[in-house]
Amino acid sequence: MLPARSLTFILLLLLGACTGREYGQTERREFVLERVNPPKHMLVDLRDAETGQVFRSVGVAKRCTAHAVRAVVGRTYRLESRSWRDSQGRSGREFTRLRNVFCG
Repeated sequence: MLPARSLTFILLLLLGACTGREYGQTERREFVLERVNPPKHMLVDLRDAETGQVFRSVGVAKRCTAHAVRAVVGRTYRLESRSWRDSQGRSGREFTRLRNVFCG
């Protein structure tokens, strides 16, 4: 019989594998800030400057006090993101470090 610690580790590995998400390369692209919904649970709408694809209600932070200065609608930001695809054929884009960019 396996020790409880080993069994917990194995279960965590299996649960992680169940998501079935495959991630693409992390890349830095330019996005135009279309809309800001501050300050509690700050959400933004972003438009890819190259393709025109719009990402609505992207979560930035639970609280963001510097948004009035740092998150300027219409400004272009160079953001880090990566694409993903899951085992059911769904795909999307995941943004990283948005809090650093828009909240300081």
